[in-house]
Amino acid sequence: MAEREIWPALQHELAAGRACALLVVSEHRGSSPGRRGMLMAVGRHGPLAGTIGGGQAETTLVAAAQAALQAENLQPWRQTLIHHAMDSNASGMICGGQQTVVVGFWQPGQALPATGDPWSIIGDGWAYHHTPAQKFTACLIGGGHVSLALSRLLDRLDFEVQVFEERPGIATFVANTAAHAKHHTPYASLADQVPAGNRVFVAIMTHSHERDAAALHALAGRPFGYLGLLGSRHKLNSLLAGEARPDFLRAPMGLPIGSHTAEEIAVSIAAEMVAVRHAIAGSEE
Repeated sequence: MAEREIWPALQHELAAGRACALLVVSEHRGSSPGRRGMLMAVGRHGPLAGTIGGGQAETTLVAAAQAALQAENLQPWRQTLIHHAMDSNASGMICGGQQTVVVGFWQPGQALPATGDPWSIIGDGWAYHHTPAQKFTACLIGGGHVSLALSRLLDRLDFEVQVFEERPGIATFVANTAAHAKHHTPYASLADQVPAGNRVFVAIMTHSHERDAAALHALAGRPFGYLGLLGSRHKLNSLLAGEARPDFLRAPMGLPIGSHTAEEIAVSIAAEMVAVRHAIAGSEE
């Protein structure tokens, strides 16, 4: 779940006059289900939004946060969960690895940070400082059925989604409410509107191979974290004949899952993008 959904859930509780808890994975090692930066909002009556990895470890910490809220014992704490059955401090999970979770509290009247702003939880002799990671931007070139399905998935996967379409009045483009920005623009002018960089993913999926070529030509030579082309290998080999093929190019894009429908194709592309995102984020640590 995107971090931006955590704060409204907490704000709803605070507006109702109820204190609430925020659980955050501050660090992880090995095969921990909770990864560093994962967040979960908890109220007096249970989970509100997000996750710190699920399973028994999450259930235990949610129950502890609820108990603290009900007892009005709002002193922050942190706890290391070890996911090995034979360890004396075992979490109840056997996936291996470990994770440290910080539990902080907000009370009615306290201001919450704005989405994207840094924030801290201060404990007894320790402090956790959270700086939200720079987002990955997905620029979808073409506003058709696959673009609409992919926008919906990528929004839930915490990408900043932008869609570019040059045709007027395309129903799927108009209906796309998942995109954070929509641009009606000629593909030949994409270089002026699509940002470059390692955290920019571009997926070209226009309505024809001629328009794919126009988009590709407009973006040629620019660095991206991911540049994907939708289509058959035959079509793409023809389209890319004589063109440079950078390491970040995926043609055809998407994992080979035998997809046919727009939704299935979107799943294959989103999965590939997530894999590349993790690889880039890992290389930056």
